[in-house]
Amino acid sequence: MKALRLMVCAIMALSISLTAMSQSRVFNNYPDNKDISTVYISKAAMRLGLSMMGDDSEMKDIQKCVKNPEGMEIVSATTPEAIAIVKKDAAEKMKKLNMELFLNAQDGGDDVNIYAGKILSGNVMRDILIEASEPNEYTIVYIRGEIDVQALTNQYKK
Repeated sequence: MKALRLMVCAIMALSISLTAMSQSRVFNNYPDNKDISTVYISKAAMRLGLSMMGDDSEMKDIQKCVKNPEGMEIVSATTPEAIAIVKKDAAEKMKKLNMELFLNAQDGGDDVNIYAGKILSGNVMRDILIEASEPNEYTIVYIRGEIDVQALTNQYKK
Protein backbone atom coordinates (compact mmCIF):
# COMPACT_ATOMS: atom_id res chain seq x y z
CA MET A 1 0.00 0.00 0.00
CA LYS A 2 2.76 2.45 0.91
CA ALA A 3 4.58 1.83 -2.37
CA LEU A 4 1.35 2.50 -4.28
CA ARG A 5 0.83 5.74 -2.38
CA LEU A 6 4.43 6.80 -2.99
CA MET A 7 4.05 6.10 -6.70
CA VAL A 8 0.84 8.10 -6.93
CA CYS A 9 2.23 10.98 -4.84
CA ALA A 10 5.41 11.15 -6.91
CA ILE A 11 3.47 11.37 -10.16
CA MET A 12 1.00 13.88 -8.72
CA ALA A 13 3.73 16.11 -7.28
CA LEU A 14 5.70 16.10 -10.49
CA SER A 15 2.78 16.61 -12.83
CA ILE A 16 0.20 18.65 -10.93
CA SER A 17 1.58 21.94 -12.22
CA LEU A 18 1.59 20.51 -15.74
CA THR A 19 -1.95 19.20 -15.68
CA ALA A 20 -3.97 19.95 -18.77
CA MET A 21 -7.64 19.19 -19.24
CA SER A 22 -8.79 16.87 -22.01
CA GLN A 23 -11.98 15.41 -23.38
CA SER A 24 -10.60 11.90 -22.93
CA ARG A 25 -11.18 11.74 -19.19
CA VAL A 26 -13.10 8.74 -17.93
CA PHE A 27 -13.67 9.78 -14.29
CA ASN A 28 -14.77 13.40 -14.59
CA ASN A 29 -18.25 13.61 -13.15
CA TYR A 30 -17.64 14.74 -9.53
CA PRO A 31 -17.18 18.53 -9.77
CA ASP A 32 -19.62 19.45 -7.01
CA ASN A 33 -18.68 16.84 -4.42
CA LYS A 34 -16.16 18.15 -1.89
CA ASP A 35 -15.56 14.64 -0.51
CA ILE A 36 -14.27 13.40 -3.88
CA SER A 37 -10.97 14.69 -5.20
CA THR A 38 -9.76 14.10 -8.73
CA VAL A 39 -6.46 14.58 -10.51
CA TYR A 40 -6.02 14.31 -14.25
CA ILE A 41 -2.58 14.10 -15.81
CA SER A 42 -2.59 14.47 -19.57
CA LYS A 43 -0.58 12.48 -22.07
CA ALA A 44 1.77 15.42 -22.64
CA ALA A 45 2.23 16.05 -18.91
CA MET A 46 3.03 12.39 -18.27
CA ARG A 47 5.55 12.24 -21.07
CA LEU A 48 7.16 15.47 -19.95
CA GLY A 49 7.14 14.42 -16.30
CA LEU A 50 8.66 11.03 -17.02
CA SER A 51 11.32 12.55 -19.23
CA MET A 52 12.26 15.22 -16.64
CA MET A 53 12.74 12.75 -13.79
CA GLY A 54 16.38 13.57 -13.05
CA ASP A 55 17.99 11.31 -10.45
CA ASP A 56 14.80 10.45 -8.56
CA SER A 57 14.87 6.66 -8.23
CA GLU A 58 11.09 6.46 -7.69
CA MET A 59 10.51 8.23 -11.00
CA LYS A 60 12.99 5.92 -12.72
CA ASP A 61 10.93 2.99 -11.41
CA ILE A 62 7.76 4.54 -12.78
CA GLN A 63 9.39 5.17 -16.15
CA LYS A 64 10.37 1.49 -16.34
CA CYS A 65 6.74 0.48 -15.77
CA VAL A 66 4.80 2.89 -17.99
CA LYS A 67 5.69 2.91 -21.68
CA ASN A 68 3.90 5.21 -24.12
CA PRO A 69 1.81 6.94 -21.43
CA GLU A 70 -1.53 8.31 -22.61
CA GLY A 71 -2.86 9.83 -19.41
CA MET A 72 -3.67 9.15 -15.82
CA GLU A 73 -6.63 9.81 -13.57
CA ILE A 74 -6.79 9.59 -9.81
CA VAL A 75 -10.04 9.70 -7.87
CA SER A 76 -10.20 9.59 -4.10
CA ALA A 77 -13.28 9.52 -1.85
CA THR A 78 -13.18 10.01 1.92
CA THR A 79 -16.72 9.67 3.28
CA PRO A 80 -19.07 6.67 3.18
CA GLU A 81 -21.45 8.52 0.83
CA ALA A 82 -18.67 9.60 -1.53
CA ILE A 83 -17.09 6.14 -1.43
CA ALA A 84 -20.43 4.59 -2.48
CA ILE A 85 -20.74 7.04 -5.40
CA VAL A 86 -17.22 6.42 -6.69
CA LYS A 87 -17.42 2.61 -6.22
CA LYS A 88 -20.66 2.46 -8.21
CA ASP A 89 -19.27 4.69 -10.95
CA ALA A 90 -15.98 2.76 -11.08
CA ALA A 91 -17.81 -0.57 -11.46
CA GLU A 92 -19.83 0.82 -14.39
CA LYS A 93 -16.75 2.33 -16.05
CA MET A 94 -14.67 -0.85 -15.61
CA LYS A 95 -17.43 -2.84 -17.30
CA LYS A 96 -17.56 -0.38 -20.23
CA LEU A 97 -13.76 -0.41 -20.50
CA ASN A 98 -13.72 -4.24 -20.45
CA MET A 99 -11.34 -4.26 -17.50
CA GLU A 100 -10.59 -7.67 -16.04
CA LEU A 101 -9.42 -8.44 -12.50
CA PHE A 102 -5.71 -9.14 -12.73
CA LEU A 103 -4.65 -9.24 -9.07
CA ASN A 104 -6.16 -8.90 -5.62
CA ALA A 105 -4.22 -8.23 -2.42
CA GLN A 106 -5.62 -7.87 1.08
CA ASP A 107 -3.81 -6.64 4.16
CA GLY A 108 -5.86 -6.18 7.27
CA GLY A 109 -8.61 -3.70 6.39
CA ASP A 110 -6.92 -2.68 3.15
CA ASP A 111 -7.88 -4.20 -0.18
CA VAL A 112 -6.15 -3.59 -3.52
CA ASN A 113 -7.46 -4.78 -6.86
CA ILE A 114 -5.56 -4.33 -10.09
CA TYR A 115 -7.60 -4.51 -13.27
CA ALA A 116 -6.11 -4.87 -16.73
CA GLY A 117 -7.36 -3.82 -20.08
CA LYS A 118 -5.96 -5.81 -22.96
CA ILE A 119 -2.85 -7.99 -22.62
CA LEU A 120 -0.64 -6.89 -25.51
CA SER A 121 2.25 -9.34 -25.34
CA GLY A 122 4.22 -11.16 -22.70
CA ASN A 123 4.40 -8.86 -19.68
CA VAL A 124 2.87 -5.79 -21.30
CA MET A 125 -0.76 -4.78 -20.86
CA ARG A 126 -2.78 -1.92 -22.25
CA ASP A 127 -4.29 0.25 -19.53
CA ILE A 128 -4.40 -0.59 -15.86
CA LEU A 129 -6.80 0.42 -13.11
CA ILE A 130 -5.75 0.18 -9.48
CA GLU A 131 -8.52 0.21 -6.91
CA ALA A 132 -7.44 0.71 -3.29
CA SER A 133 -10.04 0.39 -0.56
CA GLU A 134 -9.28 1.27 3.04
CA PRO A 135 -11.70 1.69 5.94
CA ASN A 136 -12.07 5.47 5.43
CA GLU A 137 -10.82 6.01 1.90
CA TYR A 138 -11.37 4.64 -1.59
CA THR A 139 -8.96 5.46 -4.41
CA ILE A 140 -8.92 4.71 -8.11
CA VAL A 141 -5.79 5.15 -10.22
CA TYR A 142 -6.44 4.68 -13.93
CA ILE A 143 -3.33 4.68 -16.12
CA ARG A 144 -3.74 4.63 -19.87
CA GLY A 145 -0.85 3.38 -21.93
CA GLU A 146 1.38 0.34 -22.01
CA ILE A 147 2.31 -1.03 -18.58
CA ASP A 148 5.14 -3.51 -18.14
CA VAL A 149 3.87 -5.85 -15.43
CA GLN A 150 7.29 -7.44 -14.88
CA ALA A 151 8.88 -4.04 -14.21
CA LEU A 152 6.00 -3.20 -11.87
CA THR A 153 6.45 -6.48 -10.01
CA ASN A 154 10.22 -5.96 -9.74
CA GLN A 155 9.61 -2.54 -8.22
CA TYR A 156 7.77 -4.09 -5.26
CA LYS A 157 10.39 -6.80 -4.67
CA LYS A 158 12.93 -4.19 -3.47
